[in-house]
Order: sequence, then C-alpha cells, then structure tokens
Amino acid sequence: MTDEHDKPESNQLGQTTKLNPRAAMPMYDRDDMDREGDVPWRIGLHLVDADHTLEIEIGAAVTLGRQGLDTFDYPHHNLTQYGAQQAGVSRVHARLSVTKQGVAIHDLSSTNGTLLNGYRLEPFTDVSLQDGDEIELGRLRIRITFMDSQN
Repeated sequence: MTDEHDKPESNQLGQTTKLNPRAAMPMYDRDDMDREGDVPWRIGLHLVDADHTLEIEIGAAVTLGRQGLDTFDYPHHNLTQYGAQQAGVSRVHARLSVTKQGVAIHDLSSTNGTLLNGYRLEPFTDVSLQDGDEIELGRLRIRITFMDSQN
C-alpha cells in the first residue's frame, strides 16, 4: 500500500517530487535560539547557483518572488536579478514568517511549487525552517542560514 507522501507529483517545469512529510508535523521549539520581544530574525538566503547571499530581516512576514511586467504583486524580496523568472519563480511565490517556534516558510500556491530539502510543500501550510535547510522556488535553490539578530 502506498502512503500519500510517497506519491510523486509533477509541476509545470517537469520536476517530480514527493510531498513534504514535515508539513503535517507540528512545529518545534527552538530552545537553542533565545528570542526576546519583537527582535527581528536575521537570516541569510544563499542563492546557490548565483553564489550570492542576501541578508534579510523578518519582523513578522516577508514574501519572496520576482517582479512582473504588468502586475502590482511585488514581493518584499525581488529575486529577478538572480534568474528567478528563468527558474520558474512566481511573482509572489512564498512567505517567510515568524512564529513562536522560529521562522516558517509557506508556499503561496505558486505555479511551480516550493521544495524544502527536496520535498514539495503543501500550499498555504507553514513549515518550520532549520539552519542549513535548502528551499527551491521553482528551480531557484536557496540555502537558509540563521544569523544573530540586530539590536
């Protein structure tokens, strides 16, 4: 008998992936990272193929995506200059948000999906991120690094 998470799924780019088993799991506490009050999270988004790291702050939530020609959907962090359009990144592809447990990623029902460590995320489901995780927005690979907060 085949489990739901073992069924491969394809997107418009022809990628076949399994559903993310972490998506159905509760988020965990990050006891090793002491957060106080409204101090924003600082994370590095290392764009693997461009070999470039963006350092961003997340106070509540930010969107990742690319700029469109005729749209008012602008992501907080525009990845166009890193080949986002060619890689199949949607205009407003995914959201990073702060939760009580840490930072989570949330696919915004993007056309080509979001992968976390090779597993497809269910749209509109928060999944906790860990230091060193690799996400894929379409085919754009990004490695996550947690940094100290700025005070």
